[in-house]
Amino acid sequence: MKNRATLTPLGLDGREFADPAHATCFVFKCFDSAQRFCNEKVKELHHVRCEIYDAHGLACPPLAVVLHPDFQQDKQEGSLWRRRRKLIMAGLVLLSAALFSSAAIWPNSRDLTIFLA
Repeated sequence: MKNRATLTPLGLDGREFADPAHATCFVFKCFDSAQRFCNEKVKELHHVRCEIYDAHGLACPPLAVVLHPDFQQDKQEGSLWRRRRKLIMAGLVLLSAALFSSAAIWPNSRDLTIFLA
């Protein structure tokens, strides 16, 4: 369990650990029981964020991130911005390719177009 805003580890009561070295994780037999536990905790403590990992732990991204329903929209908007950034990046790559090709066509303005690319 973590604080939704700061991502600092939390105990079962939802309070931060006095010493971060005392932070713990909970191990469940199956994904369903872990998800039920997380759903109960985020309903009880609105500031909590639960992440469910597989046997590899922090070496891989979480299988699921559970937030209070009031904050689910914030998480989904993050994926929208991720898509927008990818589209902007693709547009900039295409623009730079066009500028490089125009440098080959118009040698007089080659320095400027390569600089812009």
